[in-house]
Amino acid sequence: MSDKPVTLAAVTGAHGVTGEVRLKLLGEGYEALKPHKSFNGGSLTLTKLRSDNKGGAIARFAEVADRTAAEQLRGTALAVSRENLPALDEGEFYFSDLLDLAVVTDTGEAVGRVCAVENFGA
Repeated sequence: MSDKPVTLAAVTGAHGVTGEVRLKLLGEGYEALKPHKSFNGGSLTLTKLRSDNKGGAIARFAEVADRTAAEQLRGTALAVSRENLPALDEGEFYFSDLLDLAVVTDTGEAVGRVCAVENFGA
């Protein structure tokens, strides 16, 4: 397993005028973010989190004071250290664990490498 941080969500844009942001969730609901207060090596501190009732979330970070600052976060991945995540059961993995793995056919022929994992929701 990698010791690289695991991305749990991504900022898709600003929400309102007070610095909140919309999040695309890459895990199993916004509840998966609740145990984490610090993201991206401590550069973002989560102070408020709620569901957007559309499969995403609305968040506020201590470092973001207004809409302009929130807009600047668009596209930012929110990652945490793997050591801060629950242990995985056998057969479970994080999407990031799949990156750069070899792709092979049923007969063992190498056909490429995993370069991305798309999460299109339900």
